[in-house]
Amino acid sequence: MERAADAGAAEILMPRELVNDALREGMSVDDMCALFDVSRQAMSNRVRELHELRRWA
Repeated sequence: MERAADAGAAEILMPRELVNDALREGMSVDDMCALFDVSRQAMSNRVRELHELRRWA
């Protein structure tokens, strides 16, 4: 249940499409942290999660 809550919070704070757009534009993790107002750890986890999803898509 906690994992589902974490995933939901990540999607609200760092929407998949917006993070993917930022990555395509070449933004750094630090720049995205400032843009989305999240910690470096949270953004790193989100980027890693989205990367894993793309590998399996």
